[in-house]
Amino acid sequence: MINRLAKTVLILFCLFCLVGACFIYVVDYNQSASAHLNPDGSVSYEISGFFPSEYSYMVLDNVHMFDSIYFYYDERYPVHDTTHLEVDVLYDTLDRLLDSRGYDGFHQVDADDLRDVLVDVSNASDSAIFVATGSLPSTVHGGNGYPLLESWLTAGGTMYWMNGNPCSAYSTQSDVFVYNGMFDESLFNKEISDKGATDCTYLAERFGFGYTSIDNAIRKDAPNSRPIGLTNGEYSSLSVLPSPYGGNVFLFGGSASSMSFEQVSAFADYLVCGVTGETVIISEENGSKGYGHMVATTRPITFGDLFYLKVGKPNTIVGSAVEL
Repeated sequence: MINRLAKTVLILFCLFCLVGACFIYVVDYNQSASAHLNPDGSVSYEISGFFPSEYSYMVLDNVHMFDSIYFYYDERYPVHDTTHLEVDVLYDTLDRLLDSRGYDGFHQVDADDLRDVLVDVSNASDSAIFVATGSLPSTVHGGNGYPLLESWLTAGGTMYWMNGNPCSAYSTQSDVFVYNGMFDESLFNKEISDKGATDCTYLAERFGFGYTSIDNAIRKDAPNSRPIGLTNGEYSSLSVLPSPYGGNVFLFGGSASSMSFEQVSAFADYLVCGVTGETVIISEENGSKGYGHMVATTRPITFGDLFYLKVGKPNTIVGSAVEL
């Protein structure tokens, strides 16, 4: 009797596993989101995926979306105060997250490609470069300045920089050299501490961008600085300010290894939305999707630059941005 019962339980368990396996392979777990602007100013959006999920959408103003974002990484050149692996992991993570949000303008460039990007100033105002290596390659920074970068910024380019004062180091294929940074060195935090920033700025709170690192961060009250990360009353984990040559520079405290997946995910939302120091969130709506496909339409939107749909909480799983 006991043996028969054991066999029955085993058979039922196997059937359960088989059904579960079939369910896994038959059901489409992949979620997707899309949105488009209608002639009357309303936005129609779709969310696909079998399981229920939470979603929200924002209407933002004063954003600057980029046609292209060029992430510099070249394993031939040494990095400064970080590692090749950390920079490579950050790129891979951002690449996947931006793709899931429908953004296809994210590109990795090596030292030669970066020079070519900066030479073409015709697209500077519609593009950005991302430097997480802590140093520029000798193709654009030869130790006597960085004229290509200066001209590109003057034409309206934007640079995202990690690891302290921008351009304060440059690399040849054999070594890293220290150089005068773009901003006054006294503006940067030189005390390494386990304690990070805890006070949310307006945008960080609304986007859930909880990046806390203030190592090598710039002061929150630096001239023309606009903190959009977290602060500790003195330094900001992410700030945007105009460069001395024109254009804008986004400065992170810490390095590529300082960012958790959740923080990179929230920053990917920043990038897709083209968040600036003047960005405001005009409205935000939250909702829930049941099982299966969902289609909905907003009321006509009369004010704002961007509609951004994001699915998943607390981290965005998929998203879609539409210019208004």
